[in-house]
Amino acid sequence: MVRSSTICSPRPRGIPPTLVLLAVLGCGTAVGCAGSSPRATALVDGEAVYERYCAVCHGPEGNGQGPASYLLFPKPRNFAAGRFKLRSTPMGKMPTDEDLIRTVSNGIPGTAMFAFGELLTEDQVGAAVQHVKSLAPRFATATPVADDELLRLPPAPPSSPELVAAGREVYATFRCAQCHGPEGKGDGPSAPGLVDSEGTPFPAVDFTHGIYKSGGRPEDLYRTFLTGMEGTPMPSYASAIESDEQAWALVYYVLSLTPGGEAQPTAGDPGPLVVTSVDDAGILDDPAASGWDAVPEHRVYVRPLWFRSGYSPIATVRAARVGEQIALLLEWRDATHNAEALRTQDFSDAAAMQFALTDIPPFLMGQPGPGNEVEIWYWRAARQAARERGEMLGLESVYPDVVADRYPFAEGSASEPGFQGNGAAVEQAAPYVTGRDAGNPVSNPALATRPVHSLAAAGYGSLTTRPADQMRAEGNGVWNDGIYRVVFSAPIQSRNPQLEADFSIARVPFAVAIWDGGAGDRNGTKLVSQWITLELESPDR
Repeated sequence: MVRSSTICSPRPRGIPPTLVLLAVLGCGTAVGCAGSSPRATALVDGEAVYERYCAVCHGPEGNGQGPASYLLFPKPRNFAAGRFKLRSTPMGKMPTDEDLIRTVSNGIPGTAMFAFGELLTEDQVGAAVQHVKSLAPRFATATPVADDELLRLPPAPPSSPELVAAGREVYATFRCAQCHGPEGKGDGPSAPGLVDSEGTPFPAVDFTHGIYKSGGRPEDLYRTFLTGMEGTPMPSYASAIESDEQAWALVYYVLSLTPGGEAQPTAGDPGPLVVTSVDDAGILDDPAASGWDAVPEHRVYVRPLWFRSGYSPIATVRAARVGEQIALLLEWRDATHNAEALRTQDFSDAAAMQFALTDIPPFLMGQPGPGNEVEIWYWRAARQAARERGEMLGLESVYPDVVADRYPFAEGSASEPGFQGNGAAVEQAAPYVTGRDAGNPVSNPALATRPVHSLAAAGYGSLTTRPADQMRAEGNGVWNDGIYRVVFSAPIQSRNPQLEADFSIARVPFAVAIWDGGAGDRNGTKLVSQWITLELESPDR
């Protein structure tokens, strides 16, 4: 039952691979830098690729303690420990190069591990994998895996009611419900106490959500059931499964728990998002303008930085040009409309567009150093609601009997009528805003009725806002029947190249972020996309 298998990684797409490769290598031309030949692979500096795209999460030494790791859950893999979840090798054995290449190329759906095959060349991925292996001492001492130890991936048979029914019995026999629950919702009696080899919580997968770390193809689930996920509570069932038919039965029963009996998509549309020239100026501030109907949509895959189920993994973006203005329409599903965040337990829905300032994008949220900054357009539902009302609500709107304290240097006096109560609460609260005074750049009450703010960042913890008179982006958003539509617009030409993207150049990398206030999203807890290329057509094309 165990023979060598051939695993193919996807061809790179998105940002032009030659541009990224030249930046990493410092090559003057593309000759000898791109391609998949052994010579080309040997030329790629795997450590440089790792430092630019991997170290921010996994750490320079591969210990999983990168500067972004505190924002992520599950935590980044500790390469130094030498335990790898996704393999075609038996439990306790090290993964093959093909296993690692597949993981780096395809990412790990439902987690912050991106599909770097969408951004990097095959040679860059291969070189980065070799550097990762150098960070794990177990690779140097482990016994090589023999060909006959590798898992054979037989062709998946078609699903059938008989296989699903048989799989239900296998699910019960193997006591899968102990962790994943009787209905596969990840709520079994053992689920709350599950931890990984690092001692951090490890949630059981909610099969009904239809997103699986190993991928959603039947072959991917087959591999996981047979090899397990080392370093996690998920064991290998290789010694318990008696036949391929029994394995496929379990696979199709698990898939039957998802809506439609299939895994959710874990990839967006390939290629760049081309900006379409239109004449309808109404699209610049109206997400429902009819002019958007003529602009093609681009499907974008988003993933949570902090694990949760129940989100929609696909958003759509449309890009249009009206004269010397550019407009982007972001659309996504959100079952609840959360537009107020006055109480500490409430959070507002929000969305953002992020733009790299050069053809070669840094890691998301930027990195220190010239050219590695990013421009961000941030829309928030609470500010949209304030715009429509003409004012920001105060605490008295949710706590009618709130008492306003007198603060030093506040205008007015304690003897004035209304000092206790509604009007004074709003008046006195404005000079003392905890978020703003603690340094939060988006908490300024003076900008509370502006739906979109222009921000900049050069790494995690470096977010800053532009002054009110220098904010480039405008926008509006609407929520209707479980769907958000938010339009962002700005001048095509940049006024400050050090802080703003120039959309007049051929290609601009951009990424999407979405916050679901109903799920408790805020700050770094959000859904994010990989970098996507925005390609501008000339006005006369």
